[in-house]
Amino acid sequence: MGNQEVYYLHKWVMFTFDCLAFSVSMTLLYLVIKRSNKMPNIRPILMAGAVVDCFFSLFNIGANHLFIVSEKSLLLITHPIWTPSQAFSDVVLLISGFFVALSWLTVPVQYNYRLYIIKHGQTPPWHFLFIHAAIALTLSSIGCSLIHWVYYMNKDPAKLKMVLDEMNVTIPENYTFGNQFESRAMQIYFSYFALMSTLAIVSIIIADRKIRMSLRHKESIMGKKTKKLQAELSKALFVMAISPVFSSFSQIVYVCIAMNRKGGSLIPDLISSMLSVSGPLINSITTIYFVRPYRVFFMQLVKGRFDSSSIEVYVNQTHPGTITNRPHLSSVIMRTWSVSSTH
Repeated sequence: MGNQEVYYLHKWVMFTFDCLAFSVSMTLLYLVIKRSNKMPNIRPILMAGAVVDCFFSLFNIGANHLFIVSEKSLLLITHPIWTPSQAFSDVVLLISGFFVALSWLTVPVQYNYRLYIIKHGQTPPWHFLFIHAAIALTLSSIGCSLIHWVYYMNKDPAKLKMVLDEMNVTIPENYTFGNQFESRAMQIYFSYFALMSTLAIVSIIIADRKIRMSLRHKESIMGKKTKKLQAELSKALFVMAISPVFSSFSQIVYVCIAMNRKGGSLIPDLISSMLSVSGPLINSITTIYFVRPYRVFFMQLVKGRFDSSSIEVYVNQTHPGTITNRPHLSSVIMRTWSVSSTH
């Protein structure tokens, strides 16, 4: 299969992959909205991750990215299913870049939010949320500006054409962006995202350690189901934390390996491009799997045995030792009366 055929194959493979990620992210968003009524303090952090993943995958559908690494250059190709205007294509690419950075920065906010709830037994005040949101949005905006600077302002058409000729593939010029690794813009771009990801990971590690210590101190007053739910949330947030690392690290490894190649097949570039945008799919699947009420609801929905009354989130997060699924006396009396009336 020639590279031109692989390029056309990428169009539908990536579109299908991004649509799958968007569908699963929307499913998670629905579960967070409709199936988290009895854990209102935890719902916002799950909501934040689901919303970011939904928009990330949605704009990936519009841009349909393909990264090509060759001749010590990094090319970013947009290959949309439809043929939008140039301005619309540029805006979609920039917004998707914004959500790339935001997907990194949402997880530290989620960890700090959960840490505050565990330590203080209540949701954080508005100034806590405002400060964290301002930091995340500011850093994401800087990352978006760097993407525009690297791929648009410092675009090297001659170098891009040479790389594409080596690959034996014809791509419209207005869909092709990129520069050499040695360029100043590319070096600043990589340095910024490396620093941002490192700080995010350090923040997550510190918050995770504090969360574990706080849960250990409160273990004696926590019920069995509360402990189980906290363990589920820890697993879900852990996967959310490592999924950006996995997607970015895999691409960095590939860039280091393929940087000096000339020509070759586009299939490794296609696989690397899929891994680079796999975060929303990984996050949504693992969150649905690890949080038991979501998992049970999803499995019943798939098996066709869905019963909305059978799914109940059982823990009051404000008071970790309180179990909320115990039936009230009035409900027991009503159930007993209804059963006796049938006989």
